[in-house]
Amino acid sequence: MSTDDPGAVGRRRARAGLRYRRSVVATIGVLAIATTGLGVAGLFRGPHLDDAAVADATALERTGQRLVLRADQAIDPVDAADVTITPDVPIEVTSDARTITVRFTGMLRALTDYDISAAVTGSATGVSGTLDFAFTTPDLEVAVLVRDPDGRDQVRRRAVSGADGVTLFTADRIQEFAVARDGIAAVLLDESGADGRLVLAPTGEGVELDIPLPGTGRLQKLRASPTTGLIGVLFSPNDPDEVMSQLLVFDPRDPSALVRPVTGLDGDVASVLDWRIVPGTGYLVVQTFDEALLLVDTADLSAPPLPLGEHAELRGFLPGTLELVVADPLSGSTIDLETGETTTLVLPDDGLDPSAYPGKVVALGGDRYVEIVSSPGPDFVLDYEILLVGPDGVDVVYDPDPGVPVRDVCLSTNAQYLAVEVQDPEGELDGYPNVSGRSGSTTYFVDLETGSANRGIAGFAASWCD
Repeated sequence: MSTDDPGAVGRRRARAGLRYRRSVVATIGVLAIATTGLGVAGLFRGPHLDDAAVADATALERTGQRLVLRADQAIDPVDAADVTITPDVPIEVTSDARTITVRFTGMLRALTDYDISAAVTGSATGVSGTLDFAFTTPDLEVAVLVRDPDGRDQVRRRAVSGADGVTLFTADRIQEFAVARDGIAAVLLDESGADGRLVLAPTGEGVELDIPLPGTGRLQKLRASPTTGLIGVLFSPNDPDEVMSQLLVFDPRDPSALVRPVTGLDGDVASVLDWRIVPGTGYLVVQTFDEALLLVDTADLSAPPLPLGEHAELRGFLPGTLELVVADPLSGSTIDLETGETTTLVLPDDGLDPSAYPGKVVALGGDRYVEIVSSPGPDFVLDYEILLVGPDGVDVVYDPDPGVPVRDVCLSTNAQYLAVEVQDPEGELDGYPNVSGRSGSTTYFVDLETGSANRGIAGFAASWCD
């Protein structure tokens, strides 16, 4: 039996309850402060990268490729000074709300790791942060033609940094080939070597397509677009009543599966001397027999072409641009197909010895070019070398053994490498018309920056050539 005073017990219970309530209130207060602190910390976190996108497939084809960085919150305006890229590439930068667009105004190198860091500030918080992103450019690939006098000819491909080549297409008597978007286009000769067939062999499994021609005749200057899939070839019909040399265009996406001739300003089928595909587009530049240049839209061949003036020679496009290089007897020029502006091309002097013979010239830009040069050596044998000529002087970027002929040079799409075709001095001519070859031909890859040429592939007529 308790002797406690009932009033005292009540007072003790009241004091205990008060202490409990104070403890609960204090605990709730501490939790509230902690929760508020976490919310403020989250609110004032600097911007982070939410997403990024870069066009890997076309990163090495032309300048102007874009990298888009998206922040996880709104950011203040950003310019080029806020963005660093390693290795260094010239860039232009624009921004809007949460997005930064980096435009590469220079060419990217193949198989290279690029690191981008953008310094940003949250527009709502004022807190700084960085958007970091890295990507690796793809390797470059080149395809060549290998002729076999005892068997079937082959089109083989190899990555510049790869170890082995692979066979893409085999057939009897391949005169020339072109890499299309979905396979290999090829001109195949008949037994006489006078007439040709035009075929499209799909990549991987698939049935070889025999592209119908308007008659029999000679085919040459086959080209194809790996971007649009467009295929074109010059056709010289055996029928004397037909146009002497017409450009036939074939689009594998066209449900009619018909080749179409290119017409001139008068609406009649044009007599074509030379032609090029405008990189990455469905347009063609055509040179007629009277040396008129025409810009043709293959999406509507019935539309009148756009005249570009008269010039003696087409020499392709400056790397990564839509600037067409043309030549005349006394000068060279570039035609910007985006603006229509024509600019005289003034190239620095190569300083050749009077006894040397200048050969093919490949323009790299307004003030740099590559040139094949040969010089007479002992026993009347020509010695070859490839020069890189620029405003700072002349460098020898490739110097084969004495007496080894350099037949051709072509630029990779990003102007990083030269495909250099050399011939075996003891090799035998294969006797093919239009595009003849020599046994023992090899195509080497020359890095224009380092001069290294330790990789190559047996074959000739590299796919990098126009």
